[in-house]
Formats: sequence, C-alpha cells, structure tokens
Amino acid sequence: MLPFKIIRKKDPKDKDSPTKFYAHPVARDTISLRELGDIIVRRSSLTRGDVANVLTNLSELLPELLKQGYKIDLGDMGTFRPSFGSEGAETADNFRADMIRKPKVIYRPHKLMVRELENAEFEKIK
Repeated sequence: MLPFKIIRKKDPKDKDSPTKFYAHPVARDTISLRELGDIIVRRSSLTRGDVANVLTNLSELLPELLKQGYKIDLGDMGTFRPSFGSEGAETADNFRADMIRKPKVIYRPHKLMVRELENAEFEKIK
C-alpha cells in the first residue's frame, strides 16, 4: 500500500487562498542496492555475487553512457536520457560551450510501471 499523510497548506498558485488539507506521500525507508540485490536473489536462481555484479555494473555504466549522449532503455523499467539547457546567443558563431547549463538525467517510466503504480491502494499514516 502506498502510504500518505494529511498536511495543511496553501495553494502554491494562490498564496492568498485559505489553507486546505492535502494528501502527501510518505517514504517508508530507502532500499539500498545491497537490499535490492537480496530481494532479487530470493526471486531468482542467481547468486548474491551475480546480482551484486550486475547492479554495480549497471549503476557505473549508466552515467558513462548518458555522458556519451545515449538514451538507455531498460525495458519495463523505463528509459533514461541526458538533458540540458543553455543560455541563448545572438548567432551560432557566438555560442560557447560554457553557456550550457548543468546536465540532468531524465527518467521516463515505462507505461507498464505507470499502470502498476496507478493500481496502488493507499494507506493513511498518522
């Protein structure tokens, strides 16, 4: 179940509006790479070392590939791609690389993952 709590806040689009009560997601805990590996080991015939090797290599390889401009499709998990913006220049010749803002990673979940999350039930936490 997806946990949430009720919080009181103003509408950020209308600061003069009266406060209302809204649902706010609550993170239970963080699952570490090791814990995730242990879960995968229990669900597969792979050893802990095999899973740890794959997860470690994946976490090291993704940034390398993103820095090279690749879009990475992880199947039902979704895709990762690099993105950045920049300041504008009057002409193409006047554009400098230092006008590019800090790159970001964009994650787009696969529609199966989105659909699964849409089917989540909710649990109110006090």
